[in-house]
Parts: sequence; structure tokens; C-alpha cells
Amino acid sequence: MEVLLARENGFCFGVKKAVELTEAAAETGRTVHNLGQVVHNPKISERLGALGVKVIKDPSEAKEGIVVIRAHGVPPEMRAKIEAQGLECIDATCSLVLRAQRFTKQLADEGYHVIILGTPEHPEVVGLLGFAPAATVVETKEEWDKLPRMKK
Repeated sequence: MEVLLARENGFCFGVKKAVELTEAAAETGRTVHNLGQVVHNPKISERLGALGVKVIKDPSEAKEGIVVIRAHGVPPEMRAKIEAQGLECIDATCSLVLRAQRFTKQLADEGYHVIILGTPEHPEVVGLLGFAPAATVVETKEEWDKLPRMKK
């Protein structure tokens, strides 16, 4: 069997940026919270944990310090919660995800029924739903085939 290695490997630029921003925040000596895991990689999670970074599911779990939004982004309400608590927020949302969020909101605002392809619980999908709450999430071809015809 021949094993071929990809020329490019490692994390995408969005995850790299999120890890770098989290590490820089940890270097300040302040309490740093990641809103969800930056990346599903045990080595990175261990390294950030060793720097004192805590993983939280909701901003209410952070009483002080910095909250880092991971590359997958969050719904607008989640960002509002961070700001309402008076916590510093570092937005490490990937630029491609930000673009998808803006476009999702634009389509919803124009009256389109937005269809999101993905896993309903995936953080990026949850974030997109915050910009188009009436959107439909489709995970399988069978679900796609059952969608009714829509004008928009």
C-alpha cells in the first residue's frame, strides 16, 4: 500500500488565527475563557488548558476576564450576552464564517427562506441560525429531497 501525504496539512487559517488569539490572550495573565473548544484537537486543547484557558459553554459561566469566540462564530445573542456582562470579547470568528453570517442575514432580511446544509448541533450551524432563525437545516440527501418547493 502506498501512503501519500498532502502537500498542505494542519489547521485552516481560521483555526490558526483563533489559536493564536487565544494564546495571546492567555499571555496577558488575565482569566481567559474559550466559548467552546477552539478546535477538536486534544493536543491543542491540552496546550491551551496548560496556559490556563478555560472552556465554557455559555458566557454566564465567566465571571471575569476575557471571552474568546472560536473560529466557528456564535449567534448575535451570544455576543450580546458577553457584552452585557461587561467581559472583554475577542472575536476569533473565521473571516469565511463572518462572510457566511452576513450573507445568511442578508438573504433572510430579503425574505428568502434560508437552507443550511450541515449538522444542526454544529457550532457554525448554530451561529448561522442566529442570523436566520426561520432557516431550515438539512443534514442528509433524504431531507433535501423532502423539502417543499419555495419561491424564494
